[in-house]
Amino acid sequence: MYVQTQHVRGHRKYNGPLHAYHTIVREEGYRALWQGLSPQLVGIIHVAIQFPLYERLKQWRMRASTYMHWLAAAAAALVCAA
Repeated sequence: MYVQTQHVRGHRKYNGPLHAYHTIVREEGYRALWQGLSPQLVGIIHVAIQFPLYERLKQWRMRASTYMHWLAAAAAALVCAA
């Protein structure tokens, strides 16, 4: 697999950002510009849930035990992984 900016047999696919934009739109359509957005958003949502949940669980159970912050981290990770 080659990065699209690497030379393949002495030929560069794109000469710059604008050329890349115009070439992609012309050859693949406007929807091609948004490919890969959904997986990125799923990754962002995971982080946006995990860290606040971890902090909330940690504050809620911190007084009970010194090991509760580890339990809070594990619970937050399990909730986000589900």
